[in-house]
Amino acid sequence: TKEVVEVPITTKARQIIEKYKGDTRKIFPQRTNQCMNRHLKIIAEICSIDQRVTFHLGRHSCATIMANENINLIMIMKILGHKDVKTTQIYINPSLSTLVQKMGSIDLFN
Repeated sequence: TKEVVEVPITTKARQIIEKYKGDTRKIFPQRTNQCMNRHLKIIAEICSIDQRVTFHLGRHSCATIMANENINLIMIMKILGHKDVKTTQIYINPSLSTLVQKMGSIDLFN
């Protein structure tokens, strides 16, 4: 998006940042999307993941996980760097089990 996005980070993420502390402009070494996807393919093979894995798929997964954890849609939009909530909604793909669980948690339906 070429927009600055501020994201709160976890302790584990902070440890990774410490590894690349010397670079003042970028936290991680810069990689092209093609290079990143090539590395993800190798990782998927090592982990015996038979599904195609891409950086973009990771963004979708992250958005879905946050939505399943009841993170506000506007917050997810800001973390992903989207300007329109409709774009963020496309990223969120709830599983059937999640939908069943959510429906089961509504007293009116039980």
